[in-house]
Amino acid sequence: MLVHKRVFKTLFFLIFFVIIGLIKNFRKNFRKVVRLLEYGIQVGLNSTIETIVEEKDLAVTYGSGSVRVLATPAMISLMEKAAMFSVELHLPGDKATVGTNIAVKHLRPTPLGMKIRIYAELINIDNRRLTFKVEAYDEVEKIGEGTHERYIIDVDKFMEKCENKLNR
Repeated sequence: MLVHKRVFKTLFFLIFFVIIGLIKNFRKNFRKVVRLLEYGIQVGLNSTIETIVEEKDLAVTYGSGSVRVLATPAMISLMEKAAMFSVELHLPGDKATVGTNIAVKHLRPTPLGMKIRIYAELINIDNRRLTFKVEAYDEVEKIGEGTHERYIIDVDKFMEKCENKLNR
C-alpha cells in the first residue's frame, strides 16, 4: 500500500508540474499571437506579383541551366518576395521577416518575354513562424507550386547576431 501512495504522489506532482509548464507556455505564446493580431497579420493575407520574363531571369543567365527559360531560382526568388510583401506592411519598423524554408516544384517551362504571375498566401501562423502557400503561373498554365516559411525577426537583434560572426 505504501508503494501505491508513493507512486500516486509522484504521478500527482509530475502531472501538476506538466500542467503548470503548459499554462506558462500557453500564456507566453498567447501574448505573441495577440501581438501578431495587433500588427494585422492573420491567415489569408496574400500578395501577387506580375512581371515579364527577362534575360536576367533565364536559366542560362542564372547559371542554373543551359536553356533559355525561366530559371527555377528566379521563380523561387519571386515567390519569396510575394510572401514577404504580404506581411511586411503590417509589421512595425523594427521588425521584418526572413525566409527560412522553401519547398517548391517547378512544373513547366516559361519562355523569355512571357508574363508570369506569382501568388503567396499566408496559411499558418505559429508564433513568429509564418507559412505560405506559393504558386506561379504563366499566360498558359501553372508553372510552380509549394510552401515557404518566414520568421518575424527584430532587425537590430538579428543584425547584431549576424555581425558578431565577424568578431569570432
